[in-house]
Amino acid sequence: MSTSSSASLTVCVAGILGAAAAAQQTGPLPTAAPTDTPRASFSWGDYDGDGLQDAFVITASHEGRLLHNRGDGTLADVTLETGLEGLALASFAMWEDVDANGALDLFVGTAAGASRLYLGQGNGTFQETAETAGLVHAGEDLHGAFFDYDADGRPDLHVRTRSADLLYRNLGDGLFEPVELGLTETLIASAVSAASEVDPQPLPRCAAKATRRPRRGKSSSARARRPRRTRTRCRPSRAAAR
Repeated sequence: MSTSSSASLTVCVAGILGAAAAAQQTGPLPTAAPTDTPRASFSWGDYDGDGLQDAFVITASHEGRLLHNRGDGTLADVTLETGLEGLALASFAMWEDVDANGALDLFVGTAAGASRLYLGQGNGTFQETAETAGLVHAGEDLHGAFFDYDADGRPDLHVRTRSADLLYRNLGDGLFEPVELGLTETLIASAVSAASEVDPQPLPRCAAKATRRPRRGKSSSARARRPRRTRTRCRPSRAAAR
């Protein structure tokens, strides 16, 4: 990346940081109008544990770059010194501590070739381990999500390619195994990305009970002719109560 490009990127990102800080106080960032022009995408995460959000950027030309947050509103390109060089044809990126060592790891889906899994070493550098981790598949990666599908406390990985939905179970220590998906499971998996980001509140359980209150001084026949009134009583589900 040239000096002029780095300066432009620093200024651009500084503006993004300022807008993001304002959004925390005033609401979400405004939605831009649809455009066919390729744009960069940002995945934010504190990869070095200094309390500041850093950015992994996929440029409009699908090149991956890591920008370190200096804490003064600017970011520095640290792609080479962190071991993330040579990333071309990237389509999306996600941060997650897949091996539970306290350092964020980075999964990068690609438009062609093998996906990448970079394990954080805890010293600000990364090691690429996708093949040894068992994350090997063909096809263009379109979307992905980390979520704990088997409730074992480890983040599993769902990847959607142009031809299939893939689910990888996290075995621990940075290793994964593929999980066979049938048609029904594939339909479920295609919606799991949104489900993993939303914590829906269970609907209350409601019971309708017909009640009839006789009025004083009325005969039993008059009371019998009065219509029943339905009272609905709702209580939270057990999951919501917990």
